[in-house]
Amino acid sequence: KGPPFQFESGEKLKNFVSTVRYSPDASKVAAVTSGSQIILFDGKTHDVLKKNIGDQQGAILDCVWSKDGKSVVTASSNGTIHVTDVESGKTLNQVSLGSQKHQMVQGLIHLNDELLGITQGGDLLNFGKTLSKGPQSSECGHQSSITAMFVTADGIVYTGDTDGIVVSWTNGKGSRCGSYDVSKDDSRKRHTGTVVGLAVANGTLVTVGS
Repeated sequence: KGPPFQFESGEKLKNFVSTVRYSPDASKVAAVTSGSQIILFDGKTHDVLKKNIGDQQGAILDCVWSKDGKSVVTASSNGTIHVTDVESGKTLNQVSLGSQKHQMVQGLIHLNDELLGITQGGDLLNFGKTLSKGPQSSECGHQSSITAMFVTADGIVYTGDTDGIVVSWTNGKGSRCGSYDVSKDDSRKRHTGTVVGLAVANGTLVTVGS
């Protein structure tokens, strides 16, 4: 009902509900919780159709329906993304991005038939049309104030921020360096404090942190 729009059901859930999504034809509703649950409701009556489908672990942060309405894609706090068949309740595919906080996908969306995800580290991941493997590409930027910058002779820009993240920029596209890159499964150590200085010496990027 609404506005303000609300989804009402007589089903009482023990855990926090992270997301509620209607299927493309609005015949079903998927609700995901912090207790690793996917619950399916009837789109009109809001009666429970199925409980606890799939085998996700950790709190489910977001979900999105497939275009054909036959499966639900979920992102969990353990750094995994699952594709679950709503009819059988079985996991069709699973991708692991890592268990560190910055690798957790907290938002999912389908855009132009491609699945996109945003991580808590601020990376925008493109999984393509099917979640057959990890992200095909990633875009990134800073999530906090930029505190240092260095420009090379060939026009590459390096920037550092208060979170200890260093990003290199080429033709307006940013990529992480010396820290982590989710799409490349890069989990190298980074600065834990503010980046206060950047320089390139003999082809090597040198960074200074507070």
